Formats: sequence, C-alpha cells, structure tokens
Amino acid sequence: MAGSPLMDRIGWEGLLSELRETVHGCVGTLVETESITQGRRSALALVGRTRTGRVFFKGAPLEDERAVAQLDREAAVAPHVAAIAPALVCDVTAAGWRLLEFEHVEGRRANYSPDSPDLDAVLDVLAALDVLTVPDDVGLMWFEGRWSDYAVAPQRLSRLAGIALLHTDLNRGTSSRGKTAQRWSTGAWRRGARRS
Repeated sequence: MAGSPLMDRIGWEGLLSELRETVHGCVGTLVETESITQGRRSALALVGRTRTGRVFFKGAPLEDERAVAQLDREAAVAPHVAAIAPALVCDVTAAGWRLLEFEHVEGRRANYSPDSPDLDAVLDVLAALDVLTVPDDVGLMWFEGRWSDYAVAPQRLSRLAGIALLHTDLNRGTSSRGKTAQRWSTGAWRRGARRS
C-alpha cells in the first residue's frame, strides 16, 4: 500500500484519565492544549502548555501496530539526533496508548524558496546529519525498503542502500526555524547511502 492513511485525531480530553494523569506525572500539569492538524500517522498530535513551558505530544493507541512501531523507532533514535531535532522529554505507554512528548520548538516553518535566508540553516542541519551515527541495534527502517512501494523500478533502490542516517521527509511541515537554529521535527529517520 503506497502512502499512509490519514488518522482520525483525538483531543486531550478524549484520552482516558489514567493516561492524562501519567502524562501529568511526567511533564507536569497541562494548563492548556492545542490540537495539531498536520501529520498523518498519529491519532494524537498536540502542543501542551505547562506552568514551565510547552511540549509537543504525539501518540497512537497500542492496537495500531504500524503507528506504534513508528513511535518506537522515533523514541529509539531521539537521543542520537538531539543536535538537530527536538529532545524527547517523556516516553509513556499507559491505558492502551503509546505517547511521546518532545520539547516544543518555538518558531516557524522554514522557507525553501530559492532566495530564502533560511536555506543556509537548512543546509547546516543536513551537514550535521551527515556526521551523526545511530547504533545498529536501533531499529530504523531501510530507505530502499521504505520507498519500494513508490518506486517504478524497486529493484534499482538497492543502489540507495547503506548505513548512513537519513532524514527522508524534508517538506516544510517537518522543519521549524527557531530563534537560534533549524530543527527537524518528525520521525522520518532511515538508514541509506551516505552522500559522497
């Protein structure tokens, strides 16, 4: 199946109180939440505000094995990409849900137009990605396997095989231009060929 289905989103109040209490114990009491409409694979996506700051949540019910596997990969790679991605604040499995809470990056979407002043920052992040490593035991998807559903000639994807860490979703919706740095804010991490 090519592509990922859009998920119906659930809001904070739609979660079981047991799960909400577990989250409060991890990040503090949420005094406000705002649902996020972007993205495809998380049944829950929101920004929460505590008394000390904001966090970004994403999650899925445990019965959605594909979405939970993506969250598992995202949690496993998070400590290895902290230089270029929001830090994982809390990792929760409770009340039939898998939730990840990340630092919230205040900023705007990067501008990818040819004359944009953001392009240097985007290229700097890509250069930083080129030197990051992730241990073999972190279960990342292989680029050529992930894209085999989309390729006209999937057998040719073997040319893209490799062990380098890649970010394979560079659309504007996955990047934030903060006050001091560009950050990637999605779990589209894969293994593949290193550029030469």
